[in-house]
Amino acid sequence: MADTTDTHYDTLKRLKQDAEQRQDTRIDFIKQLPTDIVTTTFVPMLMDGDFLDALQPSPSLYVSHLWRDRIQSLGGLHFKIGRKEDQDLSAVSEFTPYIKDLDIDQYTKGTWLADLIHDNDFSSLRVLDIHSFRTVHISHFLSSLKSISNTLTELSIDLEAGELLLSIPDVLLACPNLTSLRILQCSDNDVSSLPITLWLTLTTLSLSSAMDLITSDHIIEMWKRFPSLTSLDLHPCSDIQPALIVSNYFPTMKSLHLFMELSDIRMIYRDERKHNQETGLTKLIIENDDWPRETCKDTTSIIKRHHDTLEHLKWDMGNSEDTETIGNIEFPRLTKLGLYFSGWQIIRNAPMLEELKLTLRIITAYPQVLDMIPPQLKSLELDLVCWCKDVDWSPILRYLNRIALRSQLKELVIRFSTGDEVASILDAIYRHGQLESLKIIFTKAWESGQMERFLDGLVKVCPRLLSLELGRKNAPSTHSLNILKRFACLNKLAISIYRTADIDSFWDAIRMFPQPMCIMMCSSSDAEEPRIKYLRLKRPDIKINASRSSGYHM
Repeated sequence: MADTTDTHYDTLKRLKQDAEQRQDTRIDFIKQLPTDIVTTTFVPMLMDGDFLDALQPSPSLYVSHLWRDRIQSLGGLHFKIGRKEDQDLSAVSEFTPYIKDLDIDQYTKGTWLADLIHDNDFSSLRVLDIHSFRTVHISHFLSSLKSISNTLTELSIDLEAGELLLSIPDVLLACPNLTSLRILQCSDNDVSSLPITLWLTLTTLSLSSAMDLITSDHIIEMWKRFPSLTSLDLHPCSDIQPALIVSNYFPTMKSLHLFMELSDIRMIYRDERKHNQETGLTKLIIENDDWPRETCKDTTSIIKRHHDTLEHLKWDMGNSEDTETIGNIEFPRLTKLGLYFSGWQIIRNAPMLEELKLTLRIITAYPQVLDMIPPQLKSLELDLVCWCKDVDWSPILRYLNRIALRSQLKELVIRFSTGDEVASILDAIYRHGQLESLKIIFTKAWESGQMERFLDGLVKVCPRLLSLELGRKNAPSTHSLNILKRFACLNKLAISIYRTADIDSFWDAIRMFPQPMCIMMCSSSDAEEPRIKYLRLKRPDIKINASRSSGYHM
């Protein structure tokens, strides 16, 4: 103990206090770093772009005095409030000035969300997504939206009860600066009550599972108020008429996805960024689900209306009427065509066709579809999945052989189930030595020996192959991988890695690929994740895209 009567005691005391103060001082190392290092390295590394849990906020938020300001400059925080709703919102309240994206699992209790928004500074909030909206305090909620209307640009609400009276006019009057509005189970689709004021910022509007049918009159009223729309998703539509008029009022929307769901019609319009003055669709996709219905059979009329502007057509309808009258219609711009049940005559009248998809259904129903080979054909997809017996495969084999004689095909995609026809079809592929992309997809596992024999022959006849997709149901053997190394030009590969976590030779073979490439890997579990991480470490020149889905994205 120091003697308090010593003449130097006060000096010693000051030195001790200074030392303690320096020890307690935290060095703001973030402040000392260049801004580009902080923005491109530290923030992505620590924040990782994930949503922050309201009950367990990330400690990364407390790294530095300037940390939050830097995050703000990068676009703000993404916060998620889970199903516990209003249990503890202190963390959210603390960071409200920095929150850009607020994701709400459910809003069912009282007025907590409206109070949170109204009583705090959400000056950076751009996106609000509410997955389950069941509060009855609609007026209070709309009032809270007005308090953030200057910054809020994207709003998504999933209504859980049909009796909730939340209408489009109410939302847009509260939030006039929205660029995107999505409402599930909207109670009122009619916007005619809105003043004829142009909501020029609104570019995306989605109304799904609406309480009332959406009619052509609704679309006309939308056009009067939302002329800048580039994406329009409407369901359920009353009939086919909205599909026939949208391009008249929104001429830049040149893509239509028409889907028949149970007893309803869904229409999704998109802007294809082809801003010419010509009215008409360039992309048309018509599909229905697997349930037979009388929803809409007159899809032929849409095709007839836009035949001279269409560039991409997918027609997947098994009950369309008036299909025979399409035979005399020309498709001068069509370059991509998918036929599933009908429309075989289109091939004959589409001289610019480059990409064609045919199913076994249309081939067996209209075998004459195989008599026509488009002169510009570069990509062919055959969906030969068969659940019936006694299919005559010889016309398909002759079709493939006739195309091979032209040496024009660059991409070939074949889907089929395992059966007696597999060997013959695989042999037919060998005739297409000019192929640059090949996808072979089985509905069941592909026998390893057959895959090895096929690849051994393929590498000899297709030296220019750049992209290859194999199987999906089972992984290739190590021997198959070693064969693939002989493709000198191969730069894209898609394979299954199912049940390979314990096979060292499999991963060693991939690691020893001689050239850099992109590999799409598909599995049904996380068991192979450590192998993928190690491969990325050892071969940074190989880009790996791992997926747990049933397909790849080549």
